[in-house]
Formats: sequence, C-alpha cells, structure tokens
Amino acid sequence: MNKIIRITLIFGMLACCLGCGENREEEYRKVGELTLDINRIKANIIMSELWEYIEKRDAASIMGMLSENAKKEMEDCEGKVIEFLDAFEDSEIVEIDNGGGGGSKRSSEYGKTSRYQVYGSYLIKTTKGTFKFDFSYVIVNKTEPEEIGLDWMFLRPNDGGKYRGGSTYNIRVYPFEESEG
Repeated sequence: MNKIIRITLIFGMLACCLGCGENREEEYRKVGELTLDINRIKANIIMSELWEYIEKRDAASIMGMLSENAKKEMEDCEGKVIEFLDAFEDSEIVEIDNGGGGGSKRSSEYGKTSRYQVYGSYLIKTTKGTFKFDFSYVIVNKTEPEEIGLDWMFLRPNDGGKYRGGSTYNIRVYPFEESEG
C-alpha cells in the first residue's frame, strides 16, 4: 500500500511540475536529455487510483470512475465491477508493471483538444498468477461530456498478447484457468 501511495505521489508531482494540462497538444515533452511520455504518466495516475479502490474492494468508487455512458450502456454494470474485484479475492498482489500502457487518442478543433482518451496496459502479478489489465479513460470530451471517465477495462490471464477484440462500455473479466496451459 505504501509503495502505491509513493508511486501515486511521484506521478502526481511529475504531472504538476511538467505542466501536463489537457490543453497540451504534443504527446512528449523534452526535459534535459529525458523524453517523458505524458500519456503514460496520466495512465499511471489513473491506475494508481483504480488500484487503491481494488485493494479496498471499493466497488462504489470504481463505479464513480466509470463514464455516464458506460453506466447506461453496460448491462449489470455494478455486478461486473464486483466480478472484477472478485478476481483478486484469495490472492496477494506481488507486483504491478506497466505493460506498455500510455497510448492515447486525441481529437482537436481549431488547435484545441476536443476529445482526449488515454489507454493503460499493465501486468499484475498475484499469488494466483499474472494477469493482463487494460483500460480506456476519456479525460476530455467537450462535445459529449457524459463520455468522460472510465470507458472500458479488461482483466484476463497473461496470454502473451494473443487476445484480440473487445468493445466499448464493457468490463470483462476472464477466468484465470482459461488461458493456463
């Protein structure tokens, strides 16, 4: 828990110090010899918040992160959030690694961001095994504000990148036994 709090604070301070406000149009920023991926920082901040709720088994807070569209369009949304939390039951988290997350999709109108969506992808090692966790979070949508928030998330056993597919407004949890072999 302390490790997650420290990581959250570090990413928060980085985000504030670097001024990665939503009106930035470039995805990378040079600082001395380092290039920082702003999208990865934002995805890590969202993941830190999500992870805090996962550890507390706080379905209501995860529901609060979902976009209004996701809540409306998803059948049995709260049940799916609880199923998502149940995947971590009876296991201990060993490590969380950024598994390549930090992509984004950005739309602009007249040089200003009108829609900005961040993707995260993580490997979560537990005493049960290693899971792949992916999510999409809409940070800005000036034309459809009900789309702002967690759009979708998938949790599945680490399958070496074989899984393809998915759709918006969805929380999918795949049983760990499915991909073992």
